[in-house]
Amino acid sequence: MRRDSPASDDLAGELAEVRFAELYGDNMRGLLGYALRRAADPDDVADVVAETFLVAWRRLGEVPLGDEGRLWLYGTARLVLANQDRSARRRDRLTERLREELHRSLPTYPAREDGPVLEALAGLSEPDRELLMLIGWEE
Repeated sequence: MRRDSPASDDLAGELAEVRFAELYGDNMRGLLGYALRRAADPDDVADVVAETFLVAWRRLGEVPLGDEGRLWLYGTARLVLANQDRSARRRDRLTERLREELHRSLPTYPAREDGPVLEALAGLSEPDRELLMLIGWEE
């Protein structure tokens, strides 16, 4: 079995870094504009670009050379945007389900019974109020 020398490993690492730096330098601004025009939230743009280049770094051997590499990056950015969109939809659905569950499970207290209790609690110090509320309402 042939083993590469540490010098060849270093050279391969340096070549990968040079290739990635060129890929980044040539395409970062274009990808940033692409993400700005397509992201649902402008705050997500940096994440789209960073994730795109992270994928490129991890799969650098699969990234084509030249203009094909640029197209590969745009295709990857499109997939990153689609993943963000799916994640946001899942998060929104989960938030709505939790909101409905909380609405169903939270006890409701008649206002006339709460009035004097809440007034008495308001007159207590914060630690005492918290202790009584934990004991009384949270059991």
